Amino acid sequence: SNVWYAYVDGRITLGSSGSSDLIFLTDPELDDYKPVPSPDGKQVGFFHVVDYNQGTDLTWKTQIGVMNADGSDLRYLTAPEQLNTNPQWTRDGSNRQIWTRVENYINLFGTILPTSMQVYWTAPDAQPGEEQRISAGGLWPLVFVYSGLKDGRLFVRKDGLNSYWLMTPNPNG
Repeated sequence: SNVWYAYVDGRITLGSSGSSDLIFLTDPELDDYKPVPSPDGKQVGFFHVVDYNQGTDLTWKTQIGVMNADGSDLRYLTAPEQLNTNPQWTRDGSNRQIWTRVENYINLFGTILPTSMQVYWTAPDAQPGEEQRISAGGLWPLVFVYSGLKDGRLFVRKDGLNSYWLMTPNPNG
């Protein structure tokens, strides 16, 4: 039967097309979102909310997490200092976690606006602080990653517009 992962009541949940039973893989007291299985099906990436800070998702403090497909060996790849969201996997065989990080934002008359949103990656066995920014950086660029391609490029939205690009990752920024 086909297995799938979902967000259910703040938890990462495992299900299968052949059963109505759900297996909760993360703690019900935590809020874990956006499970995405690795291309080989051995691991699951997700993001974990540590602090809902001011109630708007751009200000949340989150971590990128990864665990084995059965929920064992859960670990966090980033520190909970910024919004790290939309985890994906590279599909070029390097098996890296990629995600979008809101590096800075401003509160303009009660409206939260990002001033820098970048794409990062790291190995699934890395420690917090070992991640690398792979998009250009700087003030005001907004880059949001959607998916990795088999040739190593990433499908991204740039500058907060409906402008979509194929980006070649650059560990030097």
